[in-house]
Formats: sequence, C-alpha cells, structure tokens
Amino acid sequence: DVLQAITGKSVAQLDVDIYPSGFYTHRTGNYSLETTEPEAQAGCLPLRLQNPVRSGVHCFFRERSRRTAARGMRQRSEADRLITKIVVVVTMGALAFGYDTGVIAGALPFMQLPVAKGGLGLTPLTEGLVTSALVLGAAFGSLICGMMADRFGRRDSLMALSVVFVIGAIGTAQAPSVAVMVAMRAVLGFAVGGASALVPMFISEMAPSGRRGRLVSQNEMMIVTGQLVAYTLNAGLAHFSESPSIWRTMLMIA
Repeated sequence: DVLQAITGKSVAQLDVDIYPSGFYTHRTGNYSLETTEPEAQAGCLPLRLQNPVRSGVHCFFRERSRRTAARGMRQRSEADRLITKIVVVVTMGALAFGYDTGVIAGALPFMQLPVAKGGLGLTPLTEGLVTSALVLGAAFGSLICGMMADRFGRRDSLMALSVVFVIGAIGTAQAPSVAVMVAMRAVLGFAVGGASALVPMFISEMAPSGRRGRLVSQNEMMIVTGQLVAYTLNAGLAHFSESPSIWRTMLMIA
C-alpha cells in the first residue's frame, strides 16, 4: 500500500529485491525506498527519493517517523516513571530494615528501668538477648524468604513481609515482658532478613539494564537512611519527652 501510494503502481508491477542483510530495496524507476523489517513493522519508513516528483510524500513519511519516535519516547518515559514509583514503594522495606536495626540503641536505656517505672528491668544478659534476637531472626528470614520468593513470587512475598513488619513493630512496642520482647524482636528480624534478600532481588529483576545499578544501590541508601532516622528520632524523643515509657513510641514508629 505504501509503495502504491508513492508510485501509483500495484505491487505486482514493482521490482522488489530482498537482501540477506534485511534491507528491502524497491526500485520503481524514479524512487528508491529502503527500510529494515523492524522499521517496517513500526510504520517508520525512511524514504530516499532519487527523483522527488511528489515532494509531499517525502514530508508525509518524515512526519510519520517523527510521530513514531515521539510515541516511543513517551512510552519509555512512562515506563521509567512507573519503575521509579515501584522502587520507592519496595525500598520502604529497606527503610524499615535500617530503622529497626538502629532504634534499639535509643530504646535500651529506657528499657533497663524497672517495670514499676515503665521499663522492662533488663539485665546485661537480657539486654544482649533483646538486641541479638533481631539478628537471629534476620538470618532465618533471609534463608526462608528466598524459597518463598521462588514458590510464591517476589511481589507476594514482599507483601507478606510487610504484614510481618507491622506485627513485629506492634509486638515490640506493646511487649509486657522480656520474653515477649525477645520473641517479637525475632519476628521483626525475620522481616528484616527477608527484606534484605527480596528487595534487591525484586529491583534487579524489574529494572532495565541501564538503570539497574543505580536502582539497586538505592536500596542500600534507604537502609542507612532508616538508621539515620532512627537515631535522630531517638535523640528528639528522649530529649523532649519526660515519659519513661517513651521507648514504646520509638519502637512503634517502625
């Protein structure tokens, strides 16, 4: 149809040569139309006129190529914006990872207070248990969540981990005893370890090769950002609050 519109001749009257390189050269006497198969499928035909009697046809194809290129750029920009939004949402798990590993440093001094004064009466032994329970849970989480991701998919596994994050944060903030605190810290650690394994995996599989390194490194940036937020909030809450139970608020923010 394109050649017939240009030349006024039917396809049967045209001399068509096909080269192994993928170029199609249509010799019509006054015109030479060369294109590759992908360009032809996209509707973008670069036209070379040996005798441009019909100059309007050349303008038509040039404008059509421009519109096709603009449409492709819009589609790529929309895909880039979508990927950026997904990465921002997914790396919230890395932010929670950093916050949960850093918040305990500011909460421990208040948790060492006696139970009657709003603390948990931590001893050096129980203090070590509360602190290390998150790391122990993270070790199991990173191992188990890899198998979960293979079986249930990355997205569904991340959604399940977000629920575990909520349960762990509420459990540690409302823990009435040291035993419950250690158990809930282990649950929270499971989510932390799972997020440390699944978030970079999900980003690397979703991101295009040209942006993969930058987007995966954003996960690490969110981890240290979460730690910075934790230390900053701990300092602010400890300075401005006079409640001995402020450690519960620190843990609840996670």
